[in-house]
Amino acid sequence: MNEDEPEKSEVPDYNDKIKSEQIGHFIHLCLMRCIREDRTKLAANKFIEEVLGAKYVRAVADTIPEIYEETRCNMPVLYLLSPGADPTNSIDEFAKKKKKYPCEQVSMGEEQEKLAKSKINIGFDRGTWVIL
Repeated sequence: MNEDEPEKSEVPDYNDKIKSEQIGHFIHLCLMRCIREDRTKLAANKFIEEVLGAKYVRAVADTIPEIYEETRCNMPVLYLLSPGADPTNSIDEFAKKKKKYPCEQVSMGEEQEKLAKSKINIGFDRGTWVIL
């Protein structure tokens, strides 16, 4: 093994060593972040599941109508998007049923704040929805 060529050196399996030691959940998460950055998301999910409970890592499958029932007109709804999960079409369809259509949409990016604020004000005046 040549120390001058790290890409050819053997990668030690630290996961087995970490599991054999009695360390806390948070220290385990920090070590995984330092040693195996590619496993950070898995380690974070495991940390949340072990410390807070499994219900916090399960996928939420609430429908738009179920979420609507829990909302108020003066409280925005926040959807966190992930690859392959875009509720925009579902929100548009539901808005048509609730006669809140058309939904104004602004793709938030650089220098879109003024347009977004304008659409929010229009939605406030007309009682329509705005998707940012």
